[in-house]
Amino acid sequence: MNQCTETTIDISGETYPVSIIRKNYSRLSLKIRFSLRVFVSCPNHVSDEEAIAFMHANMDWLEINMSKIQWKLSLFPLREMMAGKKILWFGEVLPVVKNEELSVPFKFFNGKLYVPESYYESLREIENYAKSIVTEKYQIILSKMVSDTQSVLPLSFRLMSGSWGSCNVKTRHINLNSRLYYLPIGLVTYVIIHEILHFHYPNHGVDFHRRLEKYVPNHRKLERQLKNYDVLLY
Repeated sequence: MNQCTETTIDISGETYPVSIIRKNYSRLSLKIRFSLRVFVSCPNHVSDEEAIAFMHANMDWLEINMSKIQWKLSLFPLREMMAGKKILWFGEVLPVVKNEELSVPFKFFNGKLYVPESYYESLREIENYAKSIVTEKYQIILSKMVSDTQSVLPLSFRLMSGSWGSCNVKTRHINLNSRLYYLPIGLVTYVIIHEILHFHYPNHGVDFHRRLEKYVPNHRKLERQLKNYDVLLY
């Protein structure tokens, strides 16, 4: 059974919330989420004092990574997104406008998203529409890579906390993050190609990168861009 202790820590003169999580971990580790909460994962036998000492021993890491995350957060209007006032739609920030006369669940028009009630009332339909766009893109890419995949690879969507996509080599199944529509379409394409290639190259070795270079010559640039969006994973 997981145990969690809540506390705080000062980093560069600011106070941040901390969650100390105990589980059957083999070692201590740190993570900072986009909420600016610090997570300490530790084995069950580790005390609060030991976990706090571990944070202070890694203060340089915390300062550097907290600064990086804050910079990445500045790229996105997260407060407005969480309040349903704006939406990140394939890399573009669009205002959300309420129009009670709208007869459909949502409508994109002139760089805005119109909804009849609230953004959250229409969210399921909006995400289903996004999935249909990504699915069409996936099918087009897969058809171009058929000689490398050799068979149809089933696709599903789910909310992921640590990645934009994953694959199961044994079942030959691809999962894509249901919030993939946050990303510009070029990064969506990159994520799809990346996951498809893993069916032939399970790791990120030389052969994987050689083939990735064939399909995405600018993949290193895209990888750097994708890292800016990792604060949106939760």
